[in-house]
Amino acid sequence: MGQEQLIPRLMSADEFYAWLESQSERYELVDGQPLLMAGATIAHDTVVMNASRLIGNQLLGKPCRPRSADIAVKISTHQVRYPDLSVDCGDPAGTSREAAKPTLVIEVESPSTGMVDAIDKLEEYKSLPSMQYILLVSIKRPRVRFYFRNAAGAWDSQVIIGMESQIEMPLIGVMLSLGDLYYDLSFDAGQK
Repeated sequence: MGQEQLIPRLMSADEFYAWLESQSERYELVDGQPLLMAGATIAHDTVVMNASRLIGNQLLGKPCRPRSADIAVKISTHQVRYPDLSVDCGDPAGTSREAAKPTLVIEVESPSTGMVDAIDKLEEYKSLPSMQYILLVSIKRPRVRFYFRNAAGAWDSQVIIGMESQIEMPLIGVMLSLGDLYYDLSFDAGQK
């Protein structure tokens, strides 16, 4: 007689949502089973889509290209990240799954990944020789932690606050207004 196969118990949506709270990765529920993949809130997605549109429009006709969360940023042989948005200033290879020369990464902070983005990923991105700009974007209020290489090649940072504020990234020819970045999101009066 053969070995008895265990059939995984199907998870309900409510059980899935409760389970998801303790996970650091993003999942979907597919046929009652969690499937690892990217996911976001509407606010998170709004900021990512705004950034993609704004940066993409400014890079038209230039050598750098915006990349979605589906394109990897390779940190090392054993470390690969998928930022919410990146800019690749390397030669595009149509079959590659990773950015050739990642120059900008944007991570939109979320409750489940905020500390990972702020500590682990930040240091990993800063270790890349091609990296020039890192934006950690809050969705709770109009606030961006902006990291950039100075003229000496060392990392500096600024906290950019307020809808009228702008972020300039001259090496790639991009300027972002927080008002445009946060377009279609509402904040309490005290957070603007």
